[in-house]
Amino acid sequence: MADSNEGQGLVITFSQRKGGVGKTLTTLGLSTELAYRGYQVVVLDCEEKQTALPDFAEDYSRANYSVISGVKTDNIGKCVRKAKQEGADFVIIDTPGGMDTVAYKAIQFAHFCIIPASISYVDVAAVLDTHSDIVDAGETLPHDVPHALLWTKVDSQFPSKEMLEIEKQARHDGELDVFRTRIVRRNIFESMFSYSQDIYELAENSAVNKGRSKPQQIERFAENFRELADELLEKLAATGVISLTGDAA
Repeated sequence: MADSNEGQGLVITFSQRKGGVGKTLTTLGLSTELAYRGYQVVVLDCEEKQTALPDFAEDYSRANYSVISGVKTDNIGKCVRKAKQEGADFVIIDTPGGMDTVAYKAIQFAHFCIIPASISYVDVAAVLDTHSDIVDAGETLPHDVPHALLWTKVDSQFPSKEMLEIEKQARHDGELDVFRTRIVRRNIFESMFSYSQDIYELAENSAVNKGRSKPQQIERFAENFRELADELLEKLAATGVISLTGDAA
């Protein structure tokens, strides 16, 4: 559960020049995991074409979770300030693919940036471009913007030889941090949007939780995002933003 970190408004920005890498799905998984833990979470949806996140939030049962849609260059600052003023522990920004002005501003607001990517050489090129964008944004601020690569849409937590080779290239001679956690491709994401339920609620949903393998699939999904949230908190602690107990530094 969240403790005395309430209202600090830690901004986590998902940024990637390339689309189709699972930004919105990973935003959903991470944000609902944090809400389940008791944090006040506000998601900013910056996609020009509204994602399914606002519809999810409208019927989602947790009162400590909300989505602000229609976030653009001219109002992103106002939206971040509004979320903080209303007591958000985490403000999670889902940016559009590419590096337009709203995405660049989202990086500047961030306490931490997550660069999602699937395992491909094409995605690695976009990752390195995004890494450079974040470094450049940090040069306009009094501090660097901490960030790390997050592999998404992977078929297994166990890396293949090709994946390790791609990751080596993505690390860019040690300049780019990489999450240990890898987001495994799972169809359960669709059920979260369909039922406006997080993974823990789906585990109790008899319409979804059918078959011998389904409970195990749901538990593996939940474990995946528990690990991601834990690792993110570790990285925030390493930057000095929070303590290991979750308190604001």
